[in-house]
Amino acid sequence: MNFTTGFVALAAAALALAAQPAAAATAASSNQACQAIAKARVLEWNQSRLMRHRMDTMADGSMRPSEMIFTENGMFEKVRGVWRTGQALRHQRVAGSVDNVMRRMGFTDCSWDGADSIDGQKANVYRYEQDPGMSSRIWISNETGLPLRVEIQQPAGSDDNPVKITMRYAYNDDVRLPHDAERRNWERMNWSQDWVRYMAAGQPHGSH
Repeated sequence: MNFTTGFVALAAAALALAAQPAAAATAASSNQACQAIAKARVLEWNQSRLMRHRMDTMADGSMRPSEMIFTENGMFEKVRGVWRTGQALRHQRVAGSVDNVMRRMGFTDCSWDGADSIDGQKANVYRYEQDPGMSSRIWISNETGLPLRVEIQQPAGSDDNPVKITMRYAYNDDVRLPHDAERRNWERMNWSQDWVRYMAAGQPHGSH
Protein backbone atom coordinates (compact mmCIF):
# COMPACT_ATOMS: atom_id res chain seq x y z
CA MET A 1 0.00 0.00 0.00
CA ASN A 2 1.52 3.34 -1.06
CA PHE A 3 1.13 6.58 0.85
CA THR A 4 -1.72 7.92 -1.30
CA THR A 5 -3.76 4.72 -1.08
CA GLY A 6 -3.25 4.52 2.66
CA PHE A 7 -4.25 8.13 3.16
CA VAL A 8 -7.47 7.63 1.13
CA ALA A 9 -8.35 4.52 3.15
CA LEU A 10 -7.78 6.32 6.45
CA ALA A 11 -9.83 9.30 5.29
CA ALA A 12 -12.71 7.03 4.25
CA ALA A 13 -12.63 5.26 7.60
CA ALA A 14 -12.63 8.57 9.45
CA LEU A 15 -15.63 9.78 7.46
CA ALA A 16 -17.50 6.54 8.18
CA LEU A 17 -16.85 6.89 11.90
CA ALA A 18 -17.93 10.54 11.86
CA ALA A 19 -21.15 9.62 10.06
CA GLN A 20 -22.18 7.13 12.75
CA PRO A 21 -22.90 9.70 15.50
CA ALA A 22 -24.66 11.92 12.94
CA ALA A 23 -26.89 9.03 11.85
CA ALA A 24 -27.64 8.16 15.47
CA ALA A 25 -28.52 11.79 16.20
CA THR A 26 -30.84 11.90 13.18
CA ALA A 27 -32.60 8.72 14.30
CA ALA A 28 -32.99 10.10 17.84
CA SER A 29 -34.35 13.37 16.48
CA SER A 30 -36.86 11.50 14.29
CA ASN A 31 -37.98 9.39 17.24
CA GLN A 32 -38.48 12.49 19.41
CA ALA A 33 -40.56 14.09 16.66
CA CYS A 34 -42.67 10.91 16.30
CA GLN A 35 -43.20 10.90 20.07
CA ALA A 36 -44.36 14.53 20.01
CA ILE A 37 -46.89 13.69 17.28
CA ALA A 38 -48.15 10.59 19.09
CA LYS A 39 -48.46 12.50 22.38
CA ALA A 40 -50.60 15.13 20.64
CA ARG A 41 -52.86 12.38 19.30
CA VAL A 42 -53.24 10.87 22.77
CA LEU A 43 -54.19 14.26 24.20
CA GLU A 44 -56.64 14.84 21.34
CA TRP A 45 -58.71 11.75 22.13
CA ASN A 46 -58.60 12.38 25.89
CA GLN A 47 -60.50 15.67 25.62
CA SER A 48 -64.08 15.74 26.88
CA ARG A 49 -65.24 17.42 23.68
CA LEU A 50 -63.61 17.27 20.26
CA MET A 51 -64.65 18.77 16.94
CA ARG A 52 -62.90 17.99 13.67
CA HIS A 53 -63.65 19.83 10.43
CA ARG A 54 -62.42 17.82 7.46
CA MET A 55 -62.07 18.84 3.82
CA ASP A 56 -61.26 16.20 1.21
CA THR A 57 -59.81 17.28 -2.13
CA MET A 58 -60.56 14.70 -4.81
CA ALA A 59 -58.43 13.84 -7.83
CA ASP A 60 -60.75 15.85 -10.10
CA GLY A 61 -60.37 18.93 -7.90
CA SER A 62 -63.80 18.70 -6.26
CA MET A 63 -64.13 19.28 -2.52
CA ARG A 64 -66.01 17.16 0.03
CA PRO A 65 -66.50 18.71 3.48
CA SER A 66 -67.44 16.72 6.56
CA GLU A 67 -67.57 17.34 10.28
CA MET A 68 -67.28 15.12 13.33
CA ILE A 69 -68.02 16.00 16.96
CA PHE A 70 -67.41 13.89 20.05
CA THR A 71 -68.99 14.80 23.38
CA GLU A 72 -68.76 13.07 26.74
CA ASN A 73 -71.29 10.43 25.66
CA GLY A 74 -72.04 10.91 21.97
CA MET A 75 -70.67 11.00 18.44
CA PHE A 76 -72.02 13.26 15.69
CA GLU A 77 -70.97 13.11 12.05
CA LYS A 78 -72.10 15.39 9.24
CA VAL A 79 -71.61 14.01 5.73
CA ARG A 80 -73.11 15.63 2.63
CA GLY A 81 -75.22 17.90 4.78
CA VAL A 82 -76.82 15.18 6.92
CA TRP A 83 -76.04 14.56 10.59
CA ARG A 84 -75.70 11.03 11.92
CA THR A 85 -75.42 10.30 15.63
CA GLY A 86 -74.46 7.48 17.92
CA GLN A 87 -73.37 6.67 21.45
CA ALA A 88 -69.63 6.91 22.14
CA LEU A 89 -68.60 7.18 25.77
CA ARG A 90 -65.47 9.13 26.54
CA HIS A 91 -63.58 6.16 27.99
CA GLN A 92 -64.26 4.20 24.79
CA ARG A 93 -62.22 6.59 22.65
CA VAL A 94 -59.06 6.79 24.78
CA ALA A 95 -56.11 6.35 22.42
CA GLY A 96 -53.78 4.49 24.80
CA SER A 97 -50.12 5.17 25.48
CA VAL A 98 -47.79 7.23 23.31
CA ASP A 99 -45.78 4.13 22.36
CA ASN A 100 -48.93 2.25 21.39
CA VAL A 101 -50.09 5.13 19.18
CA MET A 102 -46.68 5.30 17.50
CA ARG A 103 -46.81 1.59 16.68
CA ARG A 104 -50.49 1.50 15.68
CA MET A 105 -50.38 4.55 13.42
CA GLY A 106 -47.00 3.63 11.96
CA PHE A 107 -45.30 7.03 12.11
CA THR A 108 -41.96 7.12 10.25
CA ASP A 109 -39.51 9.77 9.03
CA CYS A 110 -40.81 12.30 11.56
CA SER A 111 -39.16 15.72 11.64
CA TRP A 112 -39.73 19.21 12.98
CA ASP A 113 -40.85 21.53 10.16
CA GLY A 114 -40.72 24.94 11.79
CA ALA A 115 -43.02 27.23 13.75
CA ASP A 116 -46.36 28.69 12.69
CA SER A 117 -49.64 29.94 14.16
CA ILE A 118 -53.24 28.80 13.72
CA ASP A 119 -56.03 31.20 14.68
CA GLY A 120 -53.59 33.15 16.84
CA GLN A 121 -52.19 30.05 18.59
CA LYS A 122 -48.47 29.46 18.24
CA ALA A 123 -47.67 25.98 17.03
CA ASN A 124 -44.84 23.62 16.15
CA VAL A 125 -45.18 21.94 12.78
CA TYR A 126 -44.03 18.36 12.18
CA ARG A 127 -43.77 16.21 9.06
CA TYR A 128 -44.24 12.46 9.07
CA GLU A 129 -44.93 9.48 6.84
CA GLN A 130 -47.37 6.61 7.33
CA ASP A 131 -48.52 4.34 4.52
CA PRO A 132 -46.42 4.26 1.31
CA GLY A 133 -46.97 7.49 -0.57
CA MET A 134 -48.80 9.18 2.34
CA SER A 135 -47.10 12.34 3.57
CA SER A 136 -48.52 14.41 6.42
CA ARG A 137 -47.99 17.60 8.41
CA ILE A 138 -49.42 18.39 11.84
CA TRP A 139 -49.62 21.70 13.71
CA ILE A 140 -49.38 21.18 17.49
CA SER A 141 -50.26 23.99 19.92
CA ASN A 142 -47.34 25.23 22.00
CA GLU A 143 -49.71 26.01 24.87
CA THR A 144 -51.87 22.88 25.07
CA GLY A 145 -49.94 20.25 23.10
CA LEU A 146 -53.12 19.53 21.10
CA PRO A 147 -53.36 19.19 17.31
CA LEU A 148 -54.70 22.32 15.63
CA ARG A 149 -54.44 21.27 11.99
CA VAL A 150 -53.45 18.22 9.95
CA GLU A 151 -52.72 17.98 6.22
CA ILE A 152 -52.40 14.62 4.47
CA GLN A 153 -51.23 14.05 0.89
CA GLN A 154 -51.76 10.63 -0.69
CA PRO A 155 -52.08 8.93 -4.10
CA ALA A 156 -55.54 8.99 -5.68
CA GLY A 157 -55.87 5.20 -5.83
CA SER A 158 -59.57 5.29 -6.74
CA ASP A 159 -62.26 7.84 -7.57
CA ASP A 160 -63.46 7.90 -3.95
CA ASN A 161 -59.99 8.32 -2.44
CA PRO A 162 -59.03 11.96 -1.75
CA VAL A 163 -55.58 13.15 -2.80
CA LYS A 164 -55.50 15.71 0.01
CA ILE A 165 -57.16 15.78 3.43
CA THR A 166 -57.18 18.89 5.62
CA MET A 167 -58.49 18.78 9.19
CA ARG A 168 -58.94 21.56 11.71
CA TYR A 169 -59.73 21.00 15.39
CA ALA A 170 -61.57 22.57 18.31
CA TYR A 171 -61.85 21.30 21.88
CA ASN A 172 -64.01 21.42 25.01
CA ASP A 173 -65.61 24.86 25.59
CA ASP A 174 -65.02 25.79 21.93
CA VAL A 175 -67.22 22.91 20.76
CA ARG A 176 -70.94 23.63 20.28
CA LEU A 177 -73.47 21.15 18.92
CA PRO A 178 -75.47 22.52 15.98
CA HIS A 179 -79.25 22.45 16.37
CA ASP A 180 -79.67 19.88 13.58
CA ALA A 181 -77.23 17.51 15.29
CA GLU A 182 -79.07 17.82 18.62
CA ARG A 183 -82.40 17.17 16.89
CA ARG A 184 -81.13 14.04 15.13
CA ASN A 185 -79.69 12.77 18.40
CA TRP A 186 -83.03 13.37 20.15
CA GLU A 187 -84.80 11.41 17.40
CA ARG A 188 -82.31 8.53 17.68
CA MET A 189 -82.67 8.34 21.46
CA ASN A 190 -86.48 8.41 21.27
CA TRP A 191 -86.46 5.67 18.65
CA SER A 192 -84.16 3.58 20.87
CA GLN A 193 -86.44 4.05 23.87
CA ASP A 194 -89.47 3.09 21.80
CA TRP A 195 -87.67 -0.01 20.56
CA VAL A 196 -86.84 -1.06 24.14
CA ARG A 197 -90.49 -0.61 25.18
CA TYR A 198 -91.77 -2.61 22.23
CA MET A 199 -89.27 -5.40 22.87
CA ALA A 200 -90.19 -5.49 26.56
CA ALA A 201 -93.83 -5.87 25.52
CA GLY A 202 -92.92 -8.67 23.12
CA GLN A 203 -93.95 -6.61 20.10
CA PRO A 204 -91.56 -5.63 17.29
CA HIS A 205 -91.09 -1.90 16.86
CA GLY A 206 -93.52 -0.50 14.31
CA SER A 207 -96.00 -3.38 14.44
CA HIS A 208 -99.67 -2.81 15.23
